[in-house]
Amino acid sequence: MLYTDIKDKKHRIFLDKINKRVGKAINHYKLIEENDIVLVALSGGKDSMVMLDTLSWRLKKLPVKYKLIAVHVKLAGLSYQINEKELQEFCDLRNVKLIIKTEEVDITKSNKTPCFICSHTRRKILFTLADEMKCTKLAFGHHKDDAVETLLMNMLYHSNISSIPAKVKMFNGKFEIIRPLINIRDNETKRYSEILKYAKMKKLCYYEDVTKRNSVAKLMKDIEALYPQGINSMFKAMSNIDSDYLP
Repeated sequence: MLYTDIKDKKHRIFLDKINKRVGKAINHYKLIEENDIVLVALSGGKDSMVMLDTLSWRLKKLPVKYKLIAVHVKLAGLSYQINEKELQEFCDLRNVKLIIKTEEVDITKSNKTPCFICSHTRRKILFTLADEMKCTKLAFGHHKDDAVETLLMNMLYHSNISSIPAKVKMFNGKFEIIRPLINIRDNETKRYSEILKYAKMKKLCYYEDVTKRNSVAKLMKDIEALYPQGINSMFKAMSNIDSDYLP
């Protein structure tokens, strides 16, 4: 289903709101510019699919022209599964080329955690592709909740105040990592995906509920229960650091 297929007025208003906020982030952080070649990391999860949806919609509506290429990295040896046919149809409907790269991984041969191995392998493949295809941008579907989770994790586990930026240069400026959903909440990407009836993964990752990040996500729910605007406030705090009042 496409954005233009939605007839319900409330749903259209919500989709419009999300698309406008993605556009505002793109303009504010200068994430995408004329003639950019954007490699979109398409995991098959709701966030990356919302990202591709909003980017392809903007491409049709705005005078700024750029190229989108979607890449799904398939790691053989891990338990998750996606429906490749439905992922291909999703991209075809949006006139976006899809590349599927398969890599064998064996988590038993490393002392690193499965999540580290998965993330490291994916990024290595995406970085190589971005370089080979001379892409100017590599887009990830991280949103506001991911940024606050990363902030909390770095503070709790690494004694460091840092998070994920909206844009960062890689390899001496060969290309930039961008995060167009940086101002969007997790519950908003969930609702967006439900309205457009995105296909879900056939089988989720076995390790997804046992990570430190999952524990921090539960902590964030406790924070919002205490103060509903807590996550938004923590996100804004990263741009409002008073170093004079830090140890």
